[in-house]
Amino acid sequence: MHTSDYQLDESQLTAFLHQKGVGDRVAAYFCELPGRIGISVRKILDCGGGNGMYLDILLKQFPEAEGTLVDSAQFMLDQNASHPGKRLVLENLENLPSLGSGGGRFDLICFFDVLHHCVTGTYKGTRALQAKILKDAAELLSPQGQILISERIMESWICDGFSTRWIYLLTRSKLLAPLTRMAGANTGGVGVCFMSKRQLLDVADAAGLRQDGGEAGWADSLDTPGRSFTVKALIRHSFLGLRSISNSAFRFARKDNSFQRQ
Repeated sequence: MHTSDYQLDESQLTAFLHQKGVGDRVAAYFCELPGRIGISVRKILDCGGGNGMYLDILLKQFPEAEGTLVDSAQFMLDQNASHPGKRLVLENLENLPSLGSGGGRFDLICFFDVLHHCVTGTYKGTRALQAKILKDAAELLSPQGQILISERIMESWICDGFSTRWIYLLTRSKLLAPLTRMAGANTGGVGVCFMSKRQLLDVADAAGLRQDGGEAGWADSLDTPGRSFTVKALIRHSFLGLRSISNSAFRFARKDNSFQRQ
């Protein structure tokens, strides 16, 4: 998921394995996908798919499909359950074009909670990397294919992008890593770069994508500043400037694709 200089170590990756899996609302969204996207799905690409939890669900919803899971950590690939229709590829997401060297195209390309892990040594470089990865993915789409992105969307009450940039700077710092990990940031010392909705749509636009179909979101709204006096709330509001957090799913198609779905 990361560039080679910003790769999570095995202890950090292990922490993700112990997190709760797909919630009921997210699982329900997956179950509705066959009716939502309105196309025949024969090939699926799961980018940064880790232990294959999401791809396994999709393969149940599209039983005729073949799934390719690409991840930069062999440790995570080793956690995958075997499936006759699943292929595992050890590769960085910066090298997505290599997956199309054989002329293959994918009907559904997925980024499940992974784009915020695509980081470099600078905030500007990180945002550019995220756009590049999406652009490369768009080049791998079949003529009527689409990209599904789920991300934790973070909005600031100060100004758009304030919280996401601040979180990136804090988690990227190796000096502050002991403190950020104690505060609950498993990516401390490596970096994580979340986005606001506007930032995500801008990155997708730069990658030649347009939003296609509805957006699903499950909000984790925060109290307005001054209404909550817990330590966590004070950190979120005063220090990070967060107004709301939501787990959201977006579907995109290439701008040059005129095929319209539901």
